[in-house]
Amino acid sequence: MQDQATLKRYERSSELVNQASLGNILIIGCGAVGRQLAIQFATMGAKSLTLVDYDIVEEVNLGSQAFLDADLGQPKVEATKSLCNQINGTVTTLAVEKSYDVGDLEGKDAVFCCLDTMTGRTQMWNDLVLMDFQGFYAESRMTAEVVRILTPIAYSISEVYEETLFSDSAALVERCTSRTTIYGATIAASLLASQYAKYLRENLLETDFEFSIHALELMGTNQYDSPSQPAVPAQA
Repeated sequence: MQDQATLKRYERSSELVNQASLGNILIIGCGAVGRQLAIQFATMGAKSLTLVDYDIVEEVNLGSQAFLDADLGQPKVEATKSLCNQINGTVTTLAVEKSYDVGDLEGKDAVFCCLDTMTGRTQMWNDLVLMDFQGFYAESRMTAEVVRILTPIAYSISEVYEETLFSDSAALVERCTSRTTIYGATIAASLLASQYAKYLRENLLETDFEFSIHALELMGTNQYDSPSQPAVPAQA
């Protein structure tokens, strides 16, 4: 049973987010989107966060990824873990300073890919398929003021998702993070967290959609009820 302080803390979000159901969350990549996503899950009351990234905080990250001046030179995972623990001391956060590998997926209920290369996304997806992952998976792609969210957890749409995993050489010449804003990253993280909350409530999920911040335009594709049911056209 939750104590009164805990009940009060989550009073305004308890009908939308059940803290106990958030499970073991894995975030691969703690740059612009991954850092904001970790902060949101810490605020929401996730009990277990695993953060994986090999990178360190540089000056170029301060204006677009919301790292602190004091974070310069630190591993991104350690700096993000520190902030998460300040936000919510009940969160168990594991900072893993290395590149992603398949072992990171073990025992996780939800996996969020916040990498900035197609090679990394493809490797993670292939690993998830090979291990017959049964949890929640989502990833984000962002350039300038356009955010794309993909949630390919239904096997019926896996082939459609795989068509989006083209090679890095076929992508834009510049990395998707070369033009990044903190407001774009925050929106992307919010949409990822919202998708997971909807999944836990067994609501309809959008499998692939884009949001243009500049045009204030949302473009969606399909929705489905659960991972065991086929995708159905989204209602107009």
